[in-house]
Amino acid sequence: MIPLLDIEGLDFVAGQSKSKSIIVKKKTGEGKITLYNGAFSYTFRGTDPLGYGTFYEDISYREALSQTYDSDYPDGLVQLWQIFQGERTGDLVLSAKPGYDLRARYEYPEHHATHGALHAQQMFVPLAINVPIETEYIRTVDLFPTILSHFGHTVEPSQIDGLLVH
Repeated sequence: MIPLLDIEGLDFVAGQSKSKSIIVKKKTGEGKITLYNGAFSYTFRGTDPLGYGTFYEDISYREALSQTYDSDYPDGLVQLWQIFQGERTGDLVLSAKPGYDLRARYEYPEHHATHGALHAQQMFVPLAINVPIETEYIRTVDLFPTILSHFGHTVEPSQIDGLLVH
């Protein structure tokens, strides 16, 4: 049996600890994401598995996005945290390296690409909109309340994750 971190094409493994922190592991290092009073913190041992190269302490959702935006894993702290809040999320999340697929070799058609990973090339979505948006960093979840606002409707912040951006 091959240990998970030795699987060719595997980028990282993530799981939730007993203390509800999110642990992200690569062969060369381990990161830990925590959320306390609405603020994220991130520490790591060895090589930073998310490649941020710095510890974060008590940063907001928006700060987590802006501070990781130009990295290989933009918004990775929030995204990994949110994955494990879902009822259908398993005990572990495996993420493939770009150009790899973790599907079984017998599946048809054969695939050699990832989909839905946290890599920048899969996280960024082109946005074409005919009204000015001054916010430099926007998440796709922000589009819903923003578009509704332009049509004269509002959504209470407690009803969805996204924020109205201008």
